[in-house]
Amino acid sequence: MVARSFALTLVVSLVLSQTAQAALSLPWQHTQTDAVVTAELRECLKRESPDCAQPWLQELRRRFPASLTVQYVSGHVAFLRGNFELARRSLEAAVQAPPGFEVMVKSAKEILSGVHASQAAVAGFTRQSISGGHFVVWYRPGPDEVMIPWMERVLNAATSRLSVVLGSLPANPIHIHIYPRSATLAKVSGLTEKQVRTSGTIALCKFNRLMLTSPQDLLWGYPWADTLVHELVHLLVQRHGGAHVPVWLHEAMARTLESVWRKKSIDGLDAQEDWILSEAARRGKLIALK
Repeated sequence: MVARSFALTLVVSLVLSQTAQAALSLPWQHTQTDAVVTAELRECLKRESPDCAQPWLQELRRRFPASLTVQYVSGHVAFLRGNFELARRSLEAAVQAPPGFEVMVKSAKEILSGVHASQAAVAGFTRQSISGGHFVVWYRPGPDEVMIPWMERVLNAATSRLSVVLGSLPANPIHIHIYPRSATLAKVSGLTEKQVRTSGTIALCKFNRLMLTSPQDLLWGYPWADTLVHELVHLLVQRHGGAHVPVWLHEAMARTLESVWRKKSIDGLDAQEDWILSEAARRGKLIALK
């Protein structure tokens, strides 16, 4: 779990640092108002929150309707919303920027690569809205369809309890992708297949969506319901806490809350977790926060 966490953190930190650099270097920053918009956009994009970024994007469109920077931000926000075709068109326009836009162009190319990978991954997928429109599940027609009604039950139970701890769900639906193979997850996430295999990564929360590997890809499957809620917690923590929440707290909260959908209370550990903790304490294997 630690290996998976740090593998993900390394990738996300790299992406966020590049995004922040691009946001701080947007070419239209000339006035104090521009600086405010830049700072707010930077924070929204670090949170991977299109809802947060949308009003600032509208302000950009009002003030700079013909700017390539508007194309860049529009493409990034569209990508986070799962509108890959709009994202592709906007970012392809942004990467044609003239000299002086190098940082923005570099970031646009990296996001565009993610757009292409995502489009290829979901080609032929079906989309289904569940839980009153709070979630949209993308899946390949076939055996994975059996997960959808169970997924709705899990999410309905989880969100009613998570809202007490982490606040309400975002206004717009949360997208969930079920990929048939872990290799597909690797291509979409930016990890290599080797990193996915050696870290045991089967799911991620990234690009404002929850990405799961189909249980079919593992010999004995895996507890996908807990994993789904685990990644949902990551999304809500980042949405409400920003990009500066330390990874140990992220993982602690996700690990603690992933089973809320099947428990009456979010307090305490289950029997296996309690035994693991007791054994670690007895053997002096607890990891200090420092």
